[in-house]
Amino acid sequence: MPLEPIDIQNKDFSRSFRGYTTREVNQFLDQVADRLEAQKESLRKTEEELERLRNERDRLRQREEKLQELVETARDLSDKIEEEARAEANRIKERARDEAKQIRREALEEADKIRAEQVDLRAKKRSARQQLLQLADEIRAFVENSGSETDELSDES
Repeated sequence: MPLEPIDIQNKDFSRSFRGYTTREVNQFLDQVADRLEAQKESLRKTEEELERLRNERDRLRQREEKLQELVETARDLSDKIEEEARAEANRIKERARDEAKQIRREALEEADKIRAEQVDLRAKKRSARQQLLQLADEIRAFVENSGSETDELSDES
């Protein structure tokens, strides 16, 4: 049976002729009872704190488990996002290659058209030059003929 402070305070001893002084024994028992009460209170508080700490530990363990799950989920999601990003990057690169090929093809076609136009313009330039030279010859001939006719008219007058 556990010893309680009240048991100490209420303890009666039999009396004898040469025994202890009752007042000193009672004072000592009161001190022991007070200390026992203080120890019991301290023990109760310690047990309460222990219970609180156990609850906190359990709560933290649950939180840790949830955090581990979140970390794992985040890792999986990160891997998935990274994989999707790589796939999207590959699609973008492929589209860019296709567009670059198309642009190059169109540029080459445009360059071919420009070269053809250049050849055509050179031919037209030569033709125009020939026509100008021919026209110049005709004008010269006309002027020469006109000049001799003027001379003939002057001679006739």
